[in-house]
Amino acid sequence: MKLKIAALIISTFAFLGPMQANAASVSLSLTLLGGQTPQATGVFQANLSGLGLTNLASISLTDDGGTSGSPGIWSGFDLAGIKLSHTDCSGMGMGSANCAAGLAGLNVNGDIFDFVNDVLFTPGTMDATGAPLAGPCLAGTSGVGCDFDNSIATLGDFDAIFDGVLGTFDGFLSLGRGGNISFNLTSLLALGGSTVYLYVGEVGNNGEKLTGSIEISDISIPAVPIPAAIWLFGTALIGFVGMSRRRKIT
Repeated sequence: MKLKIAALIISTFAFLGPMQANAASVSLSLTLLGGQTPQATGVFQANLSGLGLTNLASISLTDDGGTSGSPGIWSGFDLAGIKLSHTDCSGMGMGSANCAAGLAGLNVNGDIFDFVNDVLFTPGTMDATGAPLAGPCLAGTSGVGCDFDNSIATLGDFDAIFDGVLGTFDGFLSLGRGGNISFNLTSLLALGGSTVYLYVGEVGNNGEKLTGSIEISDISIPAVPIPAAIWLFGTALIGFVGMSRRRKIT
């Protein structure tokens, strides 16, 4: 019986293993475009072509955990928006950021981003501060459960408004030190054929950069980590086999 259980568990890993083996992720480097939006948002660009991926399914951004930027609820990288487009704004000089802000962004089956259901946000830590609105939740979250709230962050547009004195912080999300956010696209985006550009907005354009990591992947980010799912499935199989054995003994 032990051999049968072991065989079942090995089969489970053999079945689920290829799901991970087929996944491909690519790290990106971003370039700050010239100028800034009227709301003082700096815009970074990355060319997604020629990176070895055929399709794009998800994008993940992670703060570097450093001490750049503002403290308190504004700790970590302040994400003002994210867009995908076939348009290259890098040659517009000091108007490049405004060019990116004016882009409609790609549209697949209604919308390439669903900023409500397909966002996985893990807030980072908050720096201590004596400024107003010091917490307990990061800017751009619900303020109750400290969960991502796109009705506040509005990450489909580079429309951030930041005023540390008056406490106005609509239109962006602060990741917190070491925080992470992942976006699953509503449909696979083919990266072959025409060039695709990623645009990421940073509030304030104060020199803060997304230097932690930014990755694109050809699979969606699971809400439950795959290793945890594997162990849960394996445990369920063991339990099932155990129940079958008891029935035979009875």
